[in-house]
Amino acid sequence: GLMDIAWVLVRDDWMRTARTRIARLVIDSVSEDGVSNEQSVGYARYNYLRYLDAADRMDAYDLVPPAGLDRIPAMPTFLGWATLPDGRYDTVGDTSREEALAVPGTIAEYAATAGRSGPAPDATVRRYDEGWLFGRTGWGTERPIAQEVAWTFRFGPPRAFHGHEDGGSLTLYGHGARLVVDPGRATYNRGPWYDWFTGRTAHNVVVAPGLEWHRSSTPLVAYAEDARRVDARIRSTGYDGVRIERRLLFSRSLGYLVVEDRVRSGRPRPFDQLWHLPEDAAPVIAAGDVTTARADGNLLVRSLLGGDARTIAGSLDPIQGWVAWRYGERIAAPDRKSTRLNSSHVALSRMPS
Repeated sequence: GLMDIAWVLVRDDWMRTARTRIARLVIDSVSEDGVSNEQSVGYARYNYLRYLDAADRMDAYDLVPPAGLDRIPAMPTFLGWATLPDGRYDTVGDTSREEALAVPGTIAEYAATAGRSGPAPDATVRRYDEGWLFGRTGWGTERPIAQEVAWTFRFGPPRAFHGHEDGGSLTLYGHGARLVVDPGRATYNRGPWYDWFTGRTAHNVVVAPGLEWHRSSTPLVAYAEDARRVDARIRSTGYDGVRIERRLLFSRSLGYLVVEDRVRSGRPRPFDQLWHLPEDAAPVIAAGDVTTARADGNLLVRSLLGGDARTIAGSLDPIQGWVAWRYGERIAAPDRKSTRLNSSHVALSRMPS
């Protein structure tokens, strides 16, 4: 905006100020490997498009682009990994369920077009140290791309900008459907709904009922991968006197996940393990297992150590069991909750899709 005004009013000093601001902002907001600091897939897309606009303006006004803009071509790679096999973005952070941007000549084009055009990715796992771990069974070479299994695992810095309190959260897609979801964004207006959609209980994590969550980092404390599996561990200390450790194991050939949660606190208390399901999941609970009942794309969540399992959908007091695929909407959707006391607490869930 300032560049445009400077051009109209012939203010070279304002033009230089605009370029300097953009030069500083791009270094602050985009990492060298193309990850936005917004902590949101939707805003990674937004920032990518805005920086393209800035580069076009500089070219039109004969400005030398700042060095930091050389980070922008890496952003579509992140967007490609954040695209689910259905060609839409994973709704992590303030993100709507929208069609992915097909950036020509990048894996974002391949992911958005279901492999019809663009360069094919050469890996099925990608870790970004800024707090993102993506994995999938493939890119459509051995089965239709929409039938692949894909997941996102969050870790890293405390919540900022358009991020949520989702450290340690996991989403899962498989066999043509979203299976375990991030509820997305419903509102920017502060209040109970904003607090819930951005807070811990709207995400696939372990929560401590009655304890206040303090904004904190969720470091990745161990990581390994080979041809058979991915093994990642995070640690969370957002509750006073409580340490939560989550381990994710992914079978690269069979497409299932094992999630192990270990909770330690100063005294015995209940903890809830939450899995958020889409609105059409139609979950059935039997012997502690939760099974969805769609025509295609179903999920089994099995608690290997038991626990009090139930589902909640559309609750208003407290708010629980909602999704927002577009801004301004709220749709009742089931949450699977398993409660256990933390006496040497270990809760393991196996999720084959």
